[in-house]
Amino acid sequence: MKKFLLTLIVVIAEGVFYSLYAQSFTVTGTVVDMNDEAMPGVNIVEQGTRGNGAISDINGRFKITVSSSKSVLVFSFIGYENQEVLVGKQRKLDVKMVESGVSLEEVVVVGYGSQKKASVVGAISTADAKELQKTGTTNLTQAIGGRIAGVISRSPGGRPGEDDASIYIRGIASYNSGTSSPLVLVDGVEREYSQIDPEDIESFSVLKDASATAVFGVRGANGVILITTKRGETSKPVVDFRTSFTMNTPIRLPEKLGSYDYARLKNEALMNVGEVPEYNAYDLEMYRTGASSYTHPDNDYIGDMLKNSSMKQQYNLTVRGGTPFVRYYVSANYLNEQGIFNTFDNENYDSNVYFKRYGMRTNLDFNVTKTTVFGVDLSGRLEERHDNDAGTDLYKSMVRLPPNYLNYVNPNGTYGGKLNVVNPYAALSKYGYNHSKRNVFEAVVKLNQKLDFITKGLSARAMFGFVSTMASRRDITERPELWEYTKMDNMQ
Repeated sequence: MKKFLLTLIVVIAEGVFYSLYAQSFTVTGTVVDMNDEAMPGVNIVEQGTRGNGAISDINGRFKITVSSSKSVLVFSFIGYENQEVLVGKQRKLDVKMVESGVSLEEVVVVGYGSQKKASVVGAISTADAKELQKTGTTNLTQAIGGRIAGVISRSPGGRPGEDDASIYIRGIASYNSGTSSPLVLVDGVEREYSQIDPEDIESFSVLKDASATAVFGVRGANGVILITTKRGETSKPVVDFRTSFTMNTPIRLPEKLGSYDYARLKNEALMNVGEVPEYNAYDLEMYRTGASSYTHPDNDYIGDMLKNSSMKQQYNLTVRGGTPFVRYYVSANYLNEQGIFNTFDNENYDSNVYFKRYGMRTNLDFNVTKTTVFGVDLSGRLEERHDNDAGTDLYKSMVRLPPNYLNYVNPNGTYGGKLNVVNPYAALSKYGYNHSKRNVFEAVVKLNQKLDFITKGLSARAMFGFVSTMASRRDITERPELWEYTKMDNMQ
C-alpha cells in the first residue's frame, strides 16, 4: 500500500511540474519590414497581460516569455499595422510588418480629437512640422507665414526677440484692437506659441470656418490654431541632437546718395523754387574730392553701422522612448540670435541687439490601467533680450540723416552731432542698453479614461493647466556730449 501511494505521489508531482513547464516558455524570433530588412524598436506585448512585453533589438531580434501556448503576441510600430500572432507550439517566430494604409499625413487634428482627412467637412489646413523646422526662424509666428492657405502673417520687423508676427485667419474679422487674433491651443490648453521650438511640434492645424470652429463657440470666431507637441513612443530611447548655424542678411536696404550728389541736387531744388543755393563751389569741390572729411563729411550710415550679416545658433537635444507602462519625450534647446549692428569703443557692455532662449519640455504618459492614461506635460523657458538704449531711433537716424549732417568723431575725440539728433556711431558706442529676462513655466496634468463598456469609442478626459511668468529688467542710459564741428567762414 505504501509503495502504491509513493508511486501515485510521484506521478502527480510529475504531472504538476510538466503542466507548469508546459504553461510558461520562451519565444524568440525576428521582425522585418516589407523589404525583409530588420526592424529595431518594434514593441511586442502578450495580449491580455500587463507589463509582459519586449522590444526588438537593432537586428530585429526579440525574446519574450509567454504564459501558455494559447498566448497571442501583438507586434506594433508607428506607421505599421499591428500584427497579432498566436504562439501555439511555436518557439521561434518570424514576423513581417506591413505599412499602415493610413499615413500620418492623412490624419487631421480637429477640435475634439483627430480623424481621417477624407472625413473632414470643415475648412482645416495643416502645416508640415518638418517644413516648419527647416525655416530656421526662431519665432513660430514667422515660420507659418505663406505656408498655410488662408493665413495672413504681418511681421513687425526683424529685431531679435521682438519679431512676433500678427496672425489673421481669412482676413481681419474686427478692427477693434486685440479682437482679431485666432484662438491658439497647445496640447489642448490656451498658450503663447511664438517661442515654441519648432523641433517640439508634432502637428499644426488651422481651423478656419464656422463648421470647423463650432466646438469652440464665440472664442473661435477668428479661427483656431491647434498645436500638438511630440510625445513618447513605446520603444527603446531614441536620442536626437541637432544644431544649426544661420546667417541673416537684409533683403533690401535703402541706397542713399553721397554728400556731393546730395549737395548738388539740394542746390538744384532750391534754385527751382527761386531760393539761394545752400552750397557754394568750394563746398561742392570738397564733397567731390573728400579732401576735408571733418568740415565736409561724407557718411555712409548704412554701410558703416550695419554688418553684412548676423549669426544665429540653435541647438536641440531630444530623447524619445518608453515602455508598456510609461512613454516619455524630453527636449532641451538653446538659441542665440545676434543683431546686425556694428559696435564701437565700449568694453563695459554690449551695445548691439541680441536674443537668447533656453528651453526644456517633458511630456509623460502613464498607462495606469488598460483603459486609463495619466499624462504630465512640463515646459519652461528663459528668454533674454538685449537692446541698444537708442531703440528704433537708431535705425531711423541712419535712414533719414543727410550724409553730410555730422561727423562720427571730431578731431579732438568728441562725438559729432547736433541737438535732438542721434549720432549712430555714438549710439553704438556709449548710449547704454535695455536688458530684460522673462521666465515662463507651464504645466498640464490630464487624465483620459476609456468608456468602451458603455459605447465603443467613448472616452472622458479631465485636464488642469497652469502657467507662471516672471520678468526682470535692467536699463542703463548714457548720453555722451555731442559737439558740432563748423566750417571756417573765410573759405569761400
